[in-house]
Amino acid sequence: MKYKIIILILLALCFSAQGLLDQRLKISTSTRYGHDDNIFSQSVGEEIASDFISQVFVIQGVPFRSPQKNVAVFWSPEIRYRTIDDEVLYFQNMVGMYSHKISPRLEINFSNKFNISDKEPSLVNIIQDMYYYNNNANLGLTYSFSRKNAVSIDVGHTLKSWSDNLQLTTNTFTNSDFEQFKALGIFAHEVKEGKLFLSVGTKASSLEYQEDRGGLDSVSVFSTLTYIPIPIAMINLDVGFKNTILEDEYDEEESIQTPTFLLSLMAQLSRDASVNASISYDTFESSLPQFNMRESYKYALGVRYKITPKINVSQNVMIMESVYTEDYLRYEWEETEREDLITVFMTNVGYNINELNAIEFSYMLTKVNSFATPEVLRNKVYLGYKLSF
Repeated sequence: MKYKIIILILLALCFSAQGLLDQRLKISTSTRYGHDDNIFSQSVGEEIASDFISQVFVIQGVPFRSPQKNVAVFWSPEIRYRTIDDEVLYFQNMVGMYSHKISPRLEINFSNKFNISDKEPSLVNIIQDMYYYNNNANLGLTYSFSRKNAVSIDVGHTLKSWSDNLQLTTNTFTNSDFEQFKALGIFAHEVKEGKLFLSVGTKASSLEYQEDRGGLDSVSVFSTLTYIPIPIAMINLDVGFKNTILEDEYDEEESIQTPTFLLSLMAQLSRDASVNASISYDTFESSLPQFNMRESYKYALGVRYKITPKINVSQNVMIMESVYTEDYLRYEWEETEREDLITVFMTNVGYNINELNAIEFSYMLTKVNSFATPEVLRNKVYLGYKLSF
């Protein structure tokens, strides 16, 4: 029932924009065929299952614009077929966005993202015909006191629900329904025109799992410094402090204090080439059922460049270390500590045949090292075609 209400909200956004109609429907359709050499992410040395996968997805949307208002509604259905289990999976994504410049100083923004997806079978989850829906709604206000000073406030709500809310069965899988509320406040100041910007803010989050599986509440303060030394480069430094309250299955609470850190660099090396890099530390909710929280160390590097006017290439590498300790346990469990190191390399090559047609090749390598399991290697290769009109 909840997701039907959400769909109605998105449709209402679409119809409310009829008065702004001066744009045409935008549609793109893509099909991809590829190979995954380790579809269940099994460890090296095991009998590993591979598969060929076919995908067809469509993105269709209508953007509406006027001097004061912007509205956009997009719908993206996807069909995915796996030969190993002769299974057809369905995915749908719907997005609605609305912004209104109420006055020269005040602007309001609203967005809602809804998706309903089949769950891909795995070694620990062989239940068929299981799906989940996820909805994320955000409302924001921005007020400019002057050309150099502004304040923004955002609130958000996330809801995820499974058709079958499974209980804990292994140390690597569970389906947990949850509800999350978020709030964010930022004051921004331009210190030096076009060169140096400073912002301070606070954010709060409250996440609660269903079926008495605990929860996670956090409040943090942070400061961000943005420096543009030359027109083609930008450096961001973000430091903060977070207080997290963990709640286990017995409603017992524990408070944990951690720092937060982010350093990023973006540079446009030429008209046809750009690079970005970042390093960060933070804490997040855990996807493992026995832990409430994890510490995350993340390192990322990406480059984009055009070989010719028709051929563009992007390459990215990401290294993420997740640390779990006894303090973050949600359940009584024999495994009290864990470290996972994930390395991902991605490359994408696109060829624009003309304004309407394009061909794309993509490759992704994932390597997982963990104290809990032996090494995991996974390679995905796809070749796709895209038509836009």
